[in-house]
Amino acid sequence: DRDDLHHRARPAAQLFPSRIRRMRILGAALCALPIASVLAEREAPVWLSVALALNAVLWPQLAWMRSQRAHDPVATEYRNLLIDAMAGGLWIAAIAVNLLPTVAIASVLASDRMAAGGWRLFWRAAMVSAIAFLAGWALAGYPFAPQTSTRALLACVPLMVGYPIALSLVTYRLGRTIARQNRELERSNRTDSGSDLPNRRHFDIRVRDALSRFDRHGDPATLLMIDIDAFKS
Repeated sequence: DRDDLHHRARPAAQLFPSRIRRMRILGAALCALPIASVLAEREAPVWLSVALALNAVLWPQLAWMRSQRAHDPVATEYRNLLIDAMAGGLWIAAIAVNLLPTVAIASVLASDRMAAGGWRLFWRAAMVSAIAFLAGWALAGYPFAPQTSTRALLACVPLMVGYPIALSLVTYRLGRTIARQNRELERSNRTDSGSDLPNRRHFDIRVRDALSRFDRHGDPATLLMIDIDAFKS
């Protein structure tokens, strides 16, 4: 029935949130390094440091719990990604648009949204991030200090180097998984499930390939017919 189908489909729906969870934990931790460095340099209020710690440690777990409990985990995870973008815009405002951390955080947010949802999610996240930044910047009194210290630069290195490598690795593994599944699907489409032998579709493809080679290069093709008594048994 419908409930049984939903129960079986749910593990597959959790694959996307699971991949995002690992990247969110890594991204939140790496983004916190340059933000914490700039906040310390600017002698920001303690509550900002507490909020940063909660964002880096608690939010990835809360986002995972939201997707776990949701009726539609994938749609919930897309909303979580928009919340990530909103937080990124607020932190850029909090660090007074410090140049290198701002570029690093914005680049990570953009590449992550693009990898997760293509242009549609990218533009939605960019709009949410921009609105959050403008609101936070206005509340903070439009602080603008783009100069990046050596300490903040060094704090950006793990984010600029480590995160793209991790994202590329996830994308590579996903690509290999899809290619393997496509090969298995193609094999199942060309194989009889009962005997595990090539089926009529496989035969048609091989005949078409052989005739195509004959048409192009004149390669001879031979068809061998074998009758096996009591084959099914």
